[in-house]
Amino acid sequence: TEEASLIFEERRASFRKRRDYLVEALSGLGFGMSKNIQGAFYVYADISQFSDDCETFCSDMLENHGIAITPGTDFGEFEARKHVRIAFTTDMMSLELAVDRLRSALV
Repeated sequence: TEEASLIFEERRASFRKRRDYLVEALSGLGFGMSKNIQGAFYVYADISQFSDDCETFCSDMLENHGIAITPGTDFGEFEARKHVRIAFTTDMMSLELAVDRLRSALV
């Protein structure tokens, strides 16, 4: 229906806004980011500037900074240890809080 189409487009725009915010913010913090993120509800970020062990990095972020990030090793083997997956399925306020916490953790 037309009503459903409007709802879907609104949701798509919301995800796009959150994705764009997260990509720009993470890039600004020094994470390596793909220039062509499409379709998914997460970003796959290169953490090699900060760590060579995504599992230790993610554990530290959760235990010491309250940031839930998934290690790349949960999703494959190729260069997985230097990547993390960060979902943007939450609201913008939560993403902004996570970015603020990341900024504090990485300085």
